[in-house]
Amino acid sequence: MEFFLRRLKLTYVLQKPSPETPSSEVTTDECKFSNEIRDTLKVIHLAEKASCNKFLVSSYMEFKMVVDRSITEQVQEFQLVSNKFTISGIAIDENFYVRAIVSKHHPSWKEYQSKLLVKKEDFTLEQLLQHWQIE
Repeated sequence: MEFFLRRLKLTYVLQKPSPETPSSEVTTDECKFSNEIRDTLKVIHLAEKASCNKFLVSSYMEFKMVVDRSITEQVQEFQLVSNKFTISGIAIDENFYVRAIVSKHHPSWKEYQSKLLVKKEDFTLEQLLQHWQIE
């Protein structure tokens, strides 16, 4: 067998000792360490996601419409905020969304707000925008 391995230039297989397998204790320690890292990263990620969601909710709630800018432009800006909600996994009902837009109007539109909020039929966003263009 040794002669055959010499012919194939593989005698080093017989001469070098085999590599040692790591003890199970070291492997267990490494697993514990990697689990700790994973758990820590998970906690950090959840904390960042929660703070991001808090910011989204506050920007949604604090949004105000002003008289100086066009309504459609402001609605588009509000849609950007609500799209961020959808991306982050927070679902918003369309009726709630439309009612929120109506309630965000400038106080000078108070009569119009109450007129829309009292109506029994629910508007879609497109219907609301058409209604505003008529007004």
